[in-house]
Formats: sequence, structure tokens, C-alpha cells
Amino acid sequence: MASFRIINSKVVVSSVVNLKFHEHFRNLYHCKKMKKGLVLGVYEGEKNDVVLTPSAAKYNELVNGKLLENISFSAGPILKKSKTRVFWSMESGEYNCVAVVGLGKQNLGYNSLEEIDEGKENIRVAVAAGCSALDAVDIKSIEVDSMGDAEAAAEGAILSTWIFQEFKNRANKKKLPTVSLYGSEEDQ
Repeated sequence: MASFRIINSKVVVSSVVNLKFHEHFRNLYHCKKMKKGLVLGVYEGEKNDVVLTPSAAKYNELVNGKLLENISFSAGPILKKSKTRVFWSMESGEYNCVAVVGLGKQNLGYNSLEEIDEGKENIRVAVAAGCSALDAVDIKSIEVDSMGDAEAAAEGAILSTWIFQEFKNRANKKKLPTVSLYGSEEDQ
């Protein structure tokens, strides 16, 4: 489907594909200006698929299924533990930059041999990877999905974005991102 316009006695053809291309770059520019991101988690499913956290499922509904669609295109059937994918322009609303992180297997508990809660540790590592990925693309306002344990998510987010800058002068200090919890208290 194409449209025709006459400009200065020349026929200009603009296609729908060309318009979509420009719309995509306009959204990328808007995202760069906004600098607000979101970190969401996914678990490895039983049949080489992904299982969304409750907050990620709500966000997927908000963007009409684009989250799962983009995950399947970019990550293949599954997203491995602590691996991150950053998606741009998923919606025209509040978050244009979304980092999706792999949480590994679902319902992991305390491992007595390692003396560690593997589920909480996976959340810490995954959130840290997501926040670092967003910080690397200069996103300075980050909201994080609790992924079932808000305390572990907060630890991973804060520790991954913190930098020791006590002895730097004001001109050389890096602006640290602000991190907050995504969603309502009911989602936690």
C-alpha cells in the first residue's frame, strides 16, 4: 500500500513500511529523551518456553502480548538464568525501555549443601544483570519487578548500580540511577 504526493512537480511515493520505519525511530528518540526503564523476570518453563512472573504477565497484557513475542524472537525458546534482553519501544506509555532477565527454574528453595537460598540468589543476580544492562544504555530511572522477593530484588538492584565515588571530585562523579519497585503491593 503506497500513497502518492506531488511536491514541486515531482511525484513522491511513501509506503506504509517507510512510515512504520520512521515511527520506530521516533519512538527510539523519545525513549532516549525519557530515560526510564523497567526490569521484568521470566522463569525457564518445562517445555523449553518461558514463564512470566505475575508483574511481567500484567505488563505483557498491557502491551498486548508484545513482551512474549519479543522474547521468543530475540532469545529463542528460553532465556537462560541471569541472561538479559533489552527491548525498546514496546509501548508509547511510561516505559519505553524494558530489560527482561532469566530467573532459572521456578520454585527453587534452600540448598543445604551450599547453605544458600537458590531462588533468592537467582533473583539477586538476575535483577543485578537487568539494572546493569539498563545503566549501560544510560537509563537513569529504573523500576524493578519484585519477582517474588522484593528484598532480594532490591539488594541486587542497589548493589549492581552503586559505585564508590567518595574521592572523586564533583565533575568526575557518575550520576547513579534511581531504583524503585514496580507494581502495587498486591503483586509482591
